[in-house]
Amino acid sequence: MDTLITTSTLNVRELSDNKLLSLALTASRIEYYSHERSSQILQSFNGNLKTLYESPITVLIERYSIKLPDALRLKAAFELAERKNAQGVLSKPKVTASRDVFELFTHLNDAPYEQFWIVMLNRAHRIIDRVKISEGGMSGTVVDPKKVYKIALDAYACSLILLHNHPSGNIQPSEADVAVTTKLVNAGKLLDIDVLDHVIIGCNDYYSFADQGKL
Repeated sequence: MDTLITTSTLNVRELSDNKLLSLALTASRIEYYSHERSSQILQSFNGNLKTLYESPITVLIERYSIKLPDALRLKAAFELAERKNAQGVLSKPKVTASRDVFELFTHLNDAPYEQFWIVMLNRAHRIIDRVKISEGGMSGTVVDPKKVYKIALDAYACSLILLHNHPSGNIQPSEADVAVTTKLVNAGKLLDIDVLDHVIIGCNDYYSFADQGKL
């Protein structure tokens, strides 16, 4: 088996862009599926590629008899497509209001799991980059301030906007949301990196800490 393909790569969302591309392009020992076999798999998901994408690799292997290397390549291809789409929505080079941030991340309305992102800005509030910090379950995700500010410092960011989604659709901040916001704001003050806002997305709506005077 390829050294690239191991049980540690089961969660392709944790892989770097480079490793995902390597995985998707690795052509050795691929067994090509017949049109009939591929059709059977797709029909099992009622022709819904989104459902196929969201199915764990273990389900693809155990229920649909897809071999591990092929399942990983399939998931890697889906993940690359998702990241390409996520990068494509960054159409506005400058952030002037919380609505701008919401419009950059409307794709999170359909995300089945909670994701935490940071948007890094220069002094003119133009976007340097946006990075997904973590992904959790239906009700939460872990955010490590050290990771957030290492990424921000490496990008020479002058300010940050925090953002995450609530798959439940309830956009009101939880106690944990308030706590992590306070922690990141205080850490940013020590590093001279301002946290301008924390936006929560859910059910085609959003909550802005800045708009609500909570920062």
